[in-house]
Amino acid sequence: MASATARSSSMLEPAVECMPRAELNAYHDDKLAELSGLAYGRAPLLTRLWDEAGVRPADINGRADFSARVPFLTKDMIRDYRSAYCAPFGGLECRALSALDGVFTSSGTTGDATFFAEEWRDGWSPHWLGATRALYGAGIRAGDYMLVGSSGMRGPQAHLAQLLGAIPIFMGLTDPQFLEVVERYRPAFMTLVGFTAVELLELSKSVDVKQVFSCFKVIGFAGEPLGVAMRERFTAWDIELLTWSTAGDVALCFECLEHDGMHMWEDTGFFEVLDVETGAPVEDGGVGELISTSLCNPIAPLARYRTEDLVRVTREPCACGRTHMRQWPLGRLGDLMVVRGVSVTPSEVWRALETVPETSAGVFQIVKTGTRMERLKIRVGYDADQATDLAGLRARVGAAIWARLAIEADLELVTTGELLASSTTGKIQRVVKA
Repeated sequence: MASATARSSSMLEPAVECMPRAELNAYHDDKLAELSGLAYGRAPLLTRLWDEAGVRPADINGRADFSARVPFLTKDMIRDYRSAYCAPFGGLECRALSALDGVFTSSGTTGDATFFAEEWRDGWSPHWLGATRALYGAGIRAGDYMLVGSSGMRGPQAHLAQLLGAIPIFMGLTDPQFLEVVERYRPAFMTLVGFTAVELLELSKSVDVKQVFSCFKVIGFAGEPLGVAMRERFTAWDIELLTWSTAGDVALCFECLEHDGMHMWEDTGFFEVLDVETGAPVEDGGVGELISTSLCNPIAPLARYRTEDLVRVTREPCACGRTHMRQWPLGRLGDLMVVRGVSVTPSEVWRALETVPETSAGVFQIVKTGTRMERLKIRVGYDADQATDLAGLRARVGAAIWARLAIEADLELVTTGELLASSTTGKIQRVVKA
């Protein structure tokens, strides 16, 4: 294991990244009491919810009071308030909109995208402030080029480059000039999502991916857990991947080079993980729903926001030396289903499909009719260049699913391209309603 000095030199803000748990707890006590005074009486939706629950700012003196007394906030509450009152930010704004620096969106993978207002600290999006720590730890330095795309989801990724002194190039993998730009500028970082990871597989049929991507120090992969077979492909290409995701829509969480969970920067948010049945706090290592609270967005903070994300977390320090929580995303609450008494998740289906060469890219959708179903219907994307016998492919995919889940599946086979074309977010919607 690296020495403390070596670990510290790979950290952008070691005093924050290695903050002892006792100091993080005291920080949260102070920030939650401060947030309560900021939001109540100013943010209309939060004020109404707190009034209904009989909560006042004076009741909140820290973490215990906040978790015990403050009611949950949900996406539907925000959307309903937005519709009823023509309030663009769902009644969360608690400062004059003249303080507004930007608006970002969720991906909208499981429904309408949610819009969030941000007030940027010192001119920088809070979503990317913490993310700089992960990339600095992976070796990104001032003067490096970074491909940042042009998506508005999660805010301007260019901030990530600029905060590190790197140079953003607004281009992604699917741009026609991608190969030319990589050859000319030799960028050190870019992000892929499920959609573009599959595009990279297509690119590998015509170019030497290992050679083209040799300039990258690290590549991010966002939006969903990466399948085992896909990760092995990246390893064969000598590509170092850092998976990242949202930390409950209040910040971002990134892997470090230890690849042992995604660091959730607790100076940007207060996070709870609650049992989906009882609502009780989940011990480290257990699975529960992530509940998030903004600590660095004073214009429209989320307070005890039900993310509908299923996660496993630990508060044990990482081998890299950082002390903040780490999470492993497991799926969405709406993804849970039982088919003939067998629990089925998208990740289990993915593992089955990875074993079949024509479907190993893991492009699929489960067609859901309810939480409990008698039949498992799956829309499966296959590589048209490899598939020559669809009847045989159907039989092999069915056998792979049976081997994994002991369930017979109703399969709809479509080309990978057709299924990807149905995405408007860059992410594959894994569970769709019938």
